[in-house]
Amino acid sequence: MTMNILEGATANMNDNDAEPAPGTPATRQCESEGGSLSSREGSLPEGILAVSVTHYRVGKYSYTNLDDAMAEHRRQSGADSAT
Repeated sequence: MTMNILEGATANMNDNDAEPAPGTPATRQCESEGGSLSSREGSLPEGILAVSVTHYRVGKYSYTNLDDAMAEHRRQSGADSAT
């Protein structure tokens, strides 16, 4: 069912939607749709570095370490109770 919706939406796209506006780089077209994040790295003072961090959410808990998240998932699913 989802595939039919996507196929219908794709079939109804205007051919001009796939082309960037004249004189506009292709990436600018997606940026106006919220597809990219603004970069602050150029405006940061020397010595400050922006770092992205992945958070794993397991129930009400949040982890930055995948092994910890997997262990919590096993605890919540009862996999550890068998041992």
